[in-house]
Amino acid sequence: MEADVAIQRVILRRKPFRRTLLESFLVVALLAASLPAVMAFKRPWDFLESLIYQAHTLLAAVHVAIPREQVAAMGRFAMMHRDLNEAEMDARHLAAGFGLVVEEGRIPPLAEVGSLEGGMEAEKVLEAARYWQGELESEPGLREIFHQSKRYLGRVAEMARTAGFDVGPIYIMADPGREKDPFFKEQILFVLESTGWRTGEDTFPGQAYEVPEREMGGWRSSYLPESGGGPGFYHNPLHNPILPRFDTDEWGTWFTSWMAGFPQDGVVYSFNVDFDAAKVKALMWTLSITGGALLMATVLTILLAARRLAEMITRPVAALSDGARAVQKEDFSYVVPHQGTGEMIGFIDVFNGMIRALRERMNLKMAFSRMVSAELAELAAQEGVVLGGQEAVCTIMFTDFAGFSTITQGVAAERVVQALNDYFALLVSLIKRYGGTPDKYIGDAIVAIFGAPVRMGDHADKALRCAVEMQREMRRFNRERLARGEMVFEMRVGLNTGKVLVGAIGCEQKMEYTAIGEVTNMANRMESVCPIGHVMVAGGTRRAVV
Repeated sequence: MEADVAIQRVILRRKPFRRTLLESFLVVALLAASLPAVMAFKRPWDFLESLIYQAHTLLAAVHVAIPREQVAAMGRFAMMHRDLNEAEMDARHLAAGFGLVVEEGRIPPLAEVGSLEGGMEAEKVLEAARYWQGELESEPGLREIFHQSKRYLGRVAEMARTAGFDVGPIYIMADPGREKDPFFKEQILFVLESTGWRTGEDTFPGQAYEVPEREMGGWRSSYLPESGGGPGFYHNPLHNPILPRFDTDEWGTWFTSWMAGFPQDGVVYSFNVDFDAAKVKALMWTLSITGGALLMATVLTILLAARRLAEMITRPVAALSDGARAVQKEDFSYVVPHQGTGEMIGFIDVFNGMIRALRERMNLKMAFSRMVSAELAELAAQEGVVLGGQEAVCTIMFTDFAGFSTITQGVAAERVVQALNDYFALLVSLIKRYGGTPDKYIGDAIVAIFGAPVRMGDHADKALRCAVEMQREMRRFNRERLARGEMVFEMRVGLNTGKVLVGAIGCEQKMEYTAIGEVTNMANRMESVCPIGHVMVAGGTRRAVV
């Protein structure tokens, strides 16, 4: 099996990846003369995609800024006034009157109205404004909602134009679907528009917008739940069937993007924006005629060359991606199989070596975290530790429970062990918190090392502060246990600082990391003569912390 693998690797390495890549690029270079034409043919669609992206950015900002319940309130108002489409008053005057009330907040005298665009008459605009003022007053707070929303739509549209985006009006529309109301067979309703009231191009809530049924189906299918649609960004078809669908009217050529929101009371509200697409349309027609033939002649050759190149690159990249995902899931046993040729195999070998190194580091960290704090385990995994014998300046801590044998005499073994485990859990967590390494348990005693196997400059200070907090926590813990009627222990702590011999000591069957030497013995004697509930410090520790 190993011989077969070795032969396979030799065959794969026979042709370097660089040479193979250069051969593929040589084929592509022969097509360089046709590539500019292809890129030019693609340019209008890139330009249109950028316009769509900008439009969606505007719509997302509007959708977030106007609360859903306010959109629904404005939509209900629009649904109530859809019959105004057949009113005697001109739609332009109705729209201007509504905009006047919403934008100005009042109905000015006739002399203040001034000139209006689109041939509108000021008297009829004021008449419509008085009508809308009465309608809006029937629902307190609704005019303010329309005012704030219209002002925001206008500000967003103006900011877009200032940034160079030739955007048309931004508007909100309501559509319950034709199944719920025959009125909506080929039309939907305007709710609010960003256009100013003086322009003669504004709309009013409830004004119908007629859409041919053949286009209405595609529009509605994007967002109506009964048509399989839902909330999201949409736009006019980009291929209809070859070129995008543009809407042309008396103001120019437009491309529409919209964002459908969540249905409210059975009505779907959409945020819409039109942008000028005349430049895109002209560019598309020109390049479609001049570049189409050249593109068809070269596309087959390019696809054949690209397929080979893509297969060579994507197979090893996909294998490496699988390896990266395995590492992300902390599966360090994963091995990336060899793919590709030449240098790519070497890259995969390096990647597999990295996984092995991570696996060794994680194993070290997991094993070491049982002895020291998580922070020290991480440091040890990064910098490494010396587990063989070495001299080091450390602080040794001995703890012991006073009168343990007398207190536990006659007590059930289960209670004694449980009590010891409770106390040890408290004390060991404090030792790790201060960077110490729990060395061993000797009956009811704990031996801990500060400063090894991971070095720390202030080990004496940390050991002393740890010992003081241990005694403080013992008192608190004892009060809780006494309140529950459980047995309690008192503790003595001894500390000494100096040069000791540390390392993994033992035999092949059992080894443990510990410290030996006179400094360790002195720490033990300090604990044995320490008063109950206190900390006894030897001279080495006292000199280290002063």
